[in-house]
Amino acid sequence: MWDRYIRGERPKKKYIKLNLLYKKYKTTAEGYIEFLKDMQIRYRAVKSGYHNRTLAKCIDENNFVMYTLPIRKLERRIVQI
Repeated sequence: MWDRYIRGERPKKKYIKLNLLYKKYKTTAEGYIEFLKDMQIRYRAVKSGYHNRTLAKCIDENNFVMYTLPIRKLERRIVQI
């Protein structure tokens, strides 16, 4: 449910460049619990999933699309230049 991009393990400037919220989580059980609590706060207005997906799956997919994909794309673009 979280990868290095979602955990904030890439350089902060990449998140800022993409206008994303930045927070670095520890790669521990405590860090994951903090992440889950933040997701509860961030998505508290969402009451259910959609298209036969659970709410957790929807949050996972949203984070992947909002954080992982754009940062990967940005990193590939930097390498190609």
